[in-house]
Amino acid sequence: GVSFFVACDSPETEAQVERDIMGYTKISSTPILMYVEGARERKRGTHSRTHSHAETLDIFAAIQRLSDADIFVGKFSSGVSRLIAELGCARGRFKHKPVSVDRQW
Repeated sequence: GVSFFVACDSPETEAQVERDIMGYTKISSTPILMYVEGARERKRGTHSRTHSHAETLDIFAAIQRLSDADIFVGKFSSGVSRLIAELGCARGRFKHKPVSVDRQW
């Protein structure tokens, strides 16, 4: 199977990714496990407010999990995505070069 971890600031984006993945699993023989970081639990994106200590630790834990992935797809307009790509490459964890959905870096 394939594990897929979704981490984003937008509940709408998170929901769309989930719909796309679930649609794919209906036509694929490869089982996909999806883990969601929790944008839907936030009323606003991470850039629009300050964070509690626990939320800050959650952000760092998500960065750690994503940099340990086999494959990373992010938005390279995001500093966090670029950080994850750098960490994953430096640690030699990625099986494929990181991919951006919005621009090359």
